[in-house]
Amino acid sequence: PYNVPLVIHCKSSDRDRGNETLKFSDDYNWEFFMGDGQRVSYSCHFWWLKGRKQKELVVFDVNLIKNYCVESSHACGWVVKEDGFYLYSKRGGGPFYKMADWDIKESV
Repeated sequence: PYNVPLVIHCKSSDRDRGNETLKFSDDYNWEFFMGDGQRVSYSCHFWWLKGRKQKELVVFDVNLIKNYCVESSHACGWVVKEDGFYLYSKRGGGPFYKMADWDIKESV
């Protein structure tokens, strides 16, 4: 499965990042700035193995920052693996937290 691309579509309420196709070990990232009191939420839809594995999940919001990331930097990272989705704090060097499993589609 490592030679099959992963397709990602990420968006917030006011910004659509479009589709990105990643090969094994590719890195996809972006930065944005939040003003005081501003609430930003990004969700992404992931497709892998030609859509057989899919998942849509929130990849950034205030609760994730507060509970899993170094709040002063808001630097969160995700790792996508065969068995699911893992969140970690990029600046804190903290542990990887499994946040979700793939949804499996029997036929596509």
